[in-house]
Order: sequence, then C-alpha cells, then structure tokens
Amino acid sequence: DAGADDYLVKPFSARELVAMVRSHINLVRIRRAAIEREAGLLGEIAKARDTLESVIEGTSDAYISVDNELRVRAVNEVSISIIKQPREAIIGRTVTEMEPEAAAVADALRRAIRERRTIGLHYLQQRSGRWFNVRCYPSADGAIAFANEITREKQAEARLLLAHQELEQRVEARTHELNSANALLEAEFDRTPAAIALSDLDGRIVRTNADFER
Repeated sequence: DAGADDYLVKPFSARELVAMVRSHINLVRIRRAAIEREAGLLGEIAKARDTLESVIEGTSDAYISVDNELRVRAVNEVSISIIKQPREAIIGRTVTEMEPEAAAVADALRRAIRERRTIGLHYLQQRSGRWFNVRCYPSADGAIAFANEITREKQAEARLLLAHQELEQRVEARTHELNSANALLEAEFDRTPAAIALSDLDGRIVRTNADFER
C-alpha cells in the first residue's frame, strides 16, 4: 500500500534479500531496455508513416483507405480534388455515402477484403464524365484503393470502336453492291446473244457462256 516493489517476511536470510534485490534490479533493467526499444520502434513507425504519407501525397494517383465497413480513414489531395469535398467531410463516411454513384468501387473493395486479393475495375464518374482505372488491395484491417484517370484512353477506344463500326458498315454495303453487280453480270453474261469466253493473263480460259459452249 505504501508503494514498495516487494517485501520479505521476517525472519529472512541475507541470501534471500540479495536474490530479491538482484531480481528487481534486473527487472528494472529489462523494463528500461523495453521502454527504450519501444521508443525506438515508435520513432521508426512515425518515420515510416511520414514517408508513406509523403509518397501518397506525392503520387499522381488518387488514394483512399477504408476499414472493414468501408468507412474512409484516409485520402490524399488527388482524391479530394476528384471527390470535390473537404477532407473533414470525407473521413468517417462510407464510400457510397461519400460518393453515391461509386457502388461498383464499393463492391470491388468488399471483394478485395473478402477474397484477400487485388480487384481492378474501370469506373466512370457520371457527373464529370471522367474514367478511372481503380485497383483495390486488401490491408490488415480493411482495404486501400489507388486510381488513375484514363478518360483520354477511353475516348480513344470509343473513337476507334466507332471507326471500326463505320468501316464494317461500309464493307457490308460494298459487299452488297458487289453481290448485286455480280448477279447482274451473271445474268447478262449468260443472256447475251454472243459467244463469250474470259481468260487470265496466261491465256487459260476461266469462264464461258452457253453460246460459246455451243
């Protein structure tokens, strides 16, 4: 009650007293070493966090960290510029509360947590018309996501697809015209009142009409 570390009940021997004092001295040394080690580890953790924060803030990708309930724990400035809300309005809210149209991103984060693997998707932010390549990774107690904008790539894909469709339509139209022309040629070739034979450049006959055969 007085705050002593330990006590001995009389009578006790000098050997007992020395052994007890020695054990307490060793215990203090162990505690001191543990405290110093803990302080060193806390310093390393703080340094690692500062480095990670610098990397995250310095990247051109959007970054978001969520817990197992998909509540936002951290975002970088790139994410804030995309979401168009202040940081204090984002932290603590779920992904869909923060961005109602991001249900697909929320589903990908849930899958990353549940399946413990990377889940990727292409996400269209409807209100801005911007496309993002999103990569969701499981973490110890939730998930993190990185996203980079791919709007230009998507626009290029759309233009390429449109050009391909137009080309297919033109080919289909020309094929139809060619088939019609061949059908007309076939009819005229067989009905003409003259003997006709067609040959290749080496003089081999490749086609004749009925009059020529007669």
